[in-house]
Amino acid sequence: MDLRESRTEPQQRHPWERARAGFFCTLLEQERALVPGLRVLDAGSGDAYFARQLASRLPPDARVVCWDHGYDDGEKARLGALVPDSVTLVSARPEGRFGLALLLDVLEHVEDDLAFLKPIVDEALVPGGRALVSVPAWPALFGRHDRRLAHHRRYAPDAGRRFLHRAGLKIIRSGGLFHGLLAVRGAQRVGEHLVHRRDDARDATWDLEWRRGPLLTSVVDGILRADMAASRLFSRLGADVPGLTWWALCERR
Repeated sequence: MDLRESRTEPQQRHPWERARAGFFCTLLEQERALVPGLRVLDAGSGDAYFARQLASRLPPDARVVCWDHGYDDGEKARLGALVPDSVTLVSARPEGRFGLALLLDVLEHVEDDLAFLKPIVDEALVPGGRALVSVPAWPALFGRHDRRLAHHRRYAPDAGRRFLHRAGLKIIRSGGLFHGLLAVRGAQRVGEHLVHRRDDARDATWDLEWRRGPLLTSVVDGILRADMAASRLFSRLGADVPGLTWWALCERR
């Protein structure tokens, strides 16, 4: 979750956020990226939710450094009470090298994405180090939701691959994510074209916290688990099936 979205810890995380965290943690485990002594850089880590989920799967001597420009003293104090000892919060890019860099739904927030990513690859990743990247997919879907969240762009998969290559990364695995939500977002964009209304900054809070009952939550969780399983299968088969998100697990060339 982006720090601009909330100043309090949600009582119940959105199923989308929980599904995404589970998918990427499992992916890193399957690819044997979570090795002893690992240093992880979580760039644009927001409220450190993903780092907290990942920390429970890391070897005891592995460490995560969460880097976000929004970590002022107040945020560090608030989030510091939530993260385990293996997670550190910093507001400036940390020195040293890392075996794994996480850039999960971060690059779309950066005006010059290549100027942001390339120094991380060149200066922060060890040779052969891994980078896990996820971005919102399909420029045609760019709309009110993206503007509310201060996105600069969405990425077509082919353009994303070329971008990561220019940054010095070789893709190991990639694919779409949230396949079922693609049609939903497409319908929303059609609706935006048909019904014009001014953006309301208050709308940005719609997805911060899940406030539905246990029955609906269980149904949504089940649908998203099936979606995540399909994504893993498509990726293993090399099938490029579109999703609302595009992701890539890469290695520094």
